[in-house]
Amino acid sequence: MGTLLESIFRQAGKTYGKARWIFKSLTGTEEESLEAEYMLGKILSLEMDNLLTIDRENSAVQLVEQTGERLYRRLANKKRKFSFSIFDSEEINAFALPGGFIFLTNSLVRLFGNAPGEIAFVLGHEMGHVVKGHALDRIVAEKMIGIISNLSPGRGVLNSAVKNILTKFLYSAYT
Repeated sequence: MGTLLESIFRQAGKTYGKARWIFKSLTGTEEESLEAEYMLGKILSLEMDNLLTIDRENSAVQLVEQTGERLYRRLANKKRKFSFSIFDSEEINAFALPGGFIFLTNSLVRLFGNAPGEIAFVLGHEMGHVVKGHALDRIVAEKMIGIISNLSPGRGVLNSAVKNILTKFLYSAYT
């Protein structure tokens, strides 16, 4: 079974170059898993920094960071680290990467009028995804769906339909 898993993760690594971190996060001790999850998130976060226009200097950034820090202090388990970023987008959205890297759009922050309670609600929701492992689970599941569909014999319309159904199911599982 280990050989099959290693083979699957090597395939995933060809896509993202992060198979080592994913594998370690699934098979290591709790400490190793958290470190691997953080490193995977750090790599993805650096990629996001290159793709997005990150807002580093305004009152909203300070509000989000302070609110996130207050929420972090309330966590029972402080083994994870969190960082919070605001990026420029017309879309109203927020998401979490593995390892505690949380991103909010500036449109979302503006919608809330920089209100700490509303910001805390969104940050708490995203922090919950990280603590429960949803961000990592989603990445692993996406890679597994891609790998399985590439390995399956029927690469035609049926395989594409199954892949689409699995992907929609995956995205509907996390909100």
